[in-house]
Amino acid sequence: IKLLRQDLEDMPGDPRTLYYLGQEHLELAGDQAVRELHNRGEKSSVVKALRYYRARALLLPEGLAEGYRVDEERYWAHLKAAEICERYVKDFHCARSMWTHALRMDPKRADAAFYLGQHFRLIKMPRQSIGWLTVASALPMP
Repeated sequence: IKLLRQDLEDMPGDPRTLYYLGQEHLELAGDQAVRELHNRGEKSSVVKALRYYRARALLLPEGLAEGYRVDEERYWAHLKAAEICERYVKDFHCARSMWTHALRMDPKRADAAFYLGQHFRLIKMPRQSIGWLTVASALPMP
């Protein structure tokens, strides 16, 4: 993490560094993420991971090769931020927003629609769950 932070100082806003800082902070939290979040709050690895993933998700793609519509890391940063918002921070608005943005980025991929359906199933909103899961299941296999 120290080297990645140094990288970010040398190259502020670097998309890959932001993504990997998010990933490493989430890995650092590991299976103690909930406890660490409770004990350390804003200083927890989970919150740091969310900040880095959100920052990466907000960066618009530059110089994508012809024919590419989606910046893959940006797409996954949306999904990971949503996961943190739902699972750890319990900010369902944030999670739904991130999944919806990911779905808009690449509507042919089932990930975001599936996660939205799963989210609504877990909070006992079956009508919304079925709607999103129907969207996900109607998409062709990759």
